[in-house]
Amino acid sequence: YSESNTIFNYIFVVDNYLYTTGCYTYPSYQPSFSIYNIANPIHPILLDQFVFYNDSPLDLWVENEKAYICREGNSILVFDVSNPESMFVIDSLPVPGKKICIENTYAYILSNTVIYIFDLTTGTTISSIHPGTAVQSFSISDSRAYIAGQDTRIYDISNPYNPILISYINDWSYSIAAVKNFLFFTRSTTEYPSLSLEIYDITDPSVPEPMGTIRYTYGEIIADENYVYTAEPSFLIIKYE
Repeated sequence: YSESNTIFNYIFVVDNYLYTTGCYTYPSYQPSFSIYNIANPIHPILLDQFVFYNDSPLDLWVENEKAYICREGNSILVFDVSNPESMFVIDSLPVPGKKICIENTYAYILSNTVIYIFDLTTGTTISSIHPGTAVQSFSISDSRAYIAGQDTRIYDISNPYNPILISYINDWSYSIAAVKNFLFFTRSTTEYPSLSLEIYDITDPSVPEPMGTIRYTYGEIIADENYVYTAEPSFLIIKYE
């Protein structure tokens, strides 16, 4: 399914609902946050839409019937989406960010070279992660933070008040995902001038072990229990075991 008059830059799916940002809709061409019913994926139904007139929405995360929307150089808007046909703004997080992940009651928010850890129950920033280099992306899984940038880093965040660096891989990475005992990230090397997909065994996260490289794959990646999905210039699905 596709719409010729829309551009979806970021998406998030929960049950039968698709949440999108960066959707420029004819005739206004304004950036927006939209919710679709995808119970029938062949015919998604637009349920509600919030238009941004003064800034641009970036990444989003949906958790416990709330949607968190990053905005360029601005605070993070929080929407009540308990009724997908009538969402509304209920709060904002006083941390500018371009990417957000949530685990338990903590939001991890990327702002340039720093990842802030925000306690959603108290509404305060409790700590931060400073990799020391530019951060391209990051993911959160099983109380660990995986950070892509000028090198690839793994942090223990089981105590969000005191993140601890476990290990790092001396490779420039762009997009990153971790599932089970596997770490996936895209990178560029002298040997492979195009970005490649790197696969590591992180059974022991203090000693990541390289498992393989898939050449000529690049773009954003996501992973689930069985597959890695990557895009640009073509969509690729990789099964792993």
